[in-house]
Amino acid sequence: MLSSRLVSEPTLDASGHTATGMPPAYTYCDSLKTCISALAKADYHQRVTYHPADNFWALQWTETGIYLGLALSLGILCVWWTRRRLT
Repeated sequence: MLSSRLVSEPTLDASGHTATGMPPAYTYCDSLKTCISALAKADYHQRVTYHPADNFWALQWTETGIYLGLALSLGILCVWWTRRRLT
């Protein structure tokens, strides 16, 4: 069974920008529940981006094609460079 692949999950502040720090109330929390409550009050949230499971093989074949093309190109370049240097 294929599962989704997580790409990113940045924490966003109330304005929707990537958070660079946590709200001051978060640093003084004593339990997970109070920490989550402090983040919710400050309107911090996660934006999760992922590749769906049905894209798995398409991405795998695309990546394989790119690497095979690069390997073939470098092999041809090496043969050409060697023959040029020997003649």
